[in-house]
Amino acid sequence: MRPDTHLLVASQTRRRVLTSLLALTLLLASLPAAAQPQGTLRGIVVTEAGSPIAGATVRAGDNGPAVMTDASGLFNLKVPAKTYDVIVSKKGFATERVPGVAVPAGKTADISALLKPGK
Repeated sequence: MRPDTHLLVASQTRRRVLTSLLALTLLLASLPAAAQPQGTLRGIVVTEAGSPIAGATVRAGDNGPAVMTDASGLFNLKVPAKTYDVIVSKKGFATERVPGVAVPAGKTADISALLKPGK
């Protein structure tokens, strides 16, 4: 066997090991999120007059998952079970924060948000 053959085999083996470690790391990193129990955040967004607001953004926490309300002002959002400050916003209205909304695992937390005209 030529001397440079050992270097080639070692290089290929190292590459396989690093590729396997990267794949394993990515798999393990995705497990905690997938294993987290889920709940549902559900509700309605309305104006001061009680009219539904379509197209409002409802976000679970400052950087959490978000959804837009439908034509009836309703929303339904699956989230990891925990307590959130829910942020509701729509252009032309002041942003509303609904603090301390607990979303239990396997259950639904219902809220309603009232948006007032504003920025």
